[in-house]
Amino acid sequence: MANELKHKTVGTELTQAEFEGTDLHHCDSQATGDLVYASSATQLRRLAVGSTAQVLTVASGLPTWTTTTKVVLKTADETVNNSSTLQNDDHLILPLGANEVWIFQFFLFSNSSTTADIKIAFTAPTGAVFQYLISSADIGVDSSTTTATFARMSTGAINIYGESLDKLDILRGLVINGANAGNLQLQWAQSLAEVSDTIVRANSCLIATKIA
Repeated sequence: MANELKHKTVGTELTQAEFEGTDLHHCDSQATGDLVYASSATQLRRLAVGSTAQVLTVASGLPTWTTTTKVVLKTADETVNNSSTLQNDDHLILPLGANEVWIFQFFLFSNSSTTADIKIAFTAPTGAVFQYLISSADIGVDSSTTTATFARMSTGAINIYGESLDKLDILRGLVINGANAGNLQLQWAQSLAEVSDTIVRANSCLIATKIA
């Protein structure tokens, strides 16, 4: 049986040092960071160490590792010039398992001209349902001193005015995935194609928590 706790093989008899040794018992395929748990009333087994940021939960009465919070940091500036065709962001992607439910926040630092502006949209797996809000100084108004909040369903793009300077927009939402695994993918482009740089800056980020 794989991963079970067992005696170390030491030959036909044990010396005192072997009997008192800390490695007298070990788990099959044991590695650093592994945990031992009771898989039944009589059997101890090994649970392999989880991945970074995973947490220990229970499924069907047994411990298991799962990812409940995901943080994605944009590692480099990304630029679109003279294009109003939506394109996938290189970094800000949320993988969705079948039938999972996530809440999410995107913090976008962007810079676009007052002519090109920037538009935002999402793609998701077939059957997914999601809704989100954008908090920005420039949705429906062209003023850096006015805050607006705009709701959007899962289709279409939202235009955000550019200011020719770096600014922050916050997207918050909920996605309920169906039977198809896939990605919640942020897309963006210039609202009006212009020979100028529209940039989503490094250190923009995605923070998401799985709630079901």
